[in-house]
Amino acid sequence: MARTRSSVLTPAETEIMKVLWDLGPSSVATVTHRVHGRRHYNTVLTILRILEHKGYVKHARVPKQRGFVYQPRVTRGKATKMFVKDLVDRMYGGKIDALMANLVAEKGISPAETRRLRAVLSGKRR
Repeated sequence: MARTRSSVLTPAETEIMKVLWDLGPSSVATVTHRVHGRRHYNTVLTILRILEHKGYVKHARVPKQRGFVYQPRVTRGKATKMFVKDLVDRMYGGKIDALMANLVAEKGISPAETRRLRAVLSGKRR
């Protein structure tokens, strides 16, 4: 049975999106170069096409140049929000307080971070 495609970014897709968020519109060659040789040109092109299918990027032809440039359609903030929502939905039944309780219980948040979080939640930003 084929695996269902997730609308959330995979680690490889996130790596490519980080390049596009940092550089803006970029060619496949530029993105390939920026991922420091960890991925081949054809692999980067395939990932960009998947990202386009998912709605994360769009491509355009550059006048008088060969190939396309790809640019983000989704901001880093929006992608982060989608990722966190997916995590909370899958792992905690949609309950953000359950995620926060787990982070505190598992010592994922230091006492100083807990104080800052309380301040943010109460409207007293530090």
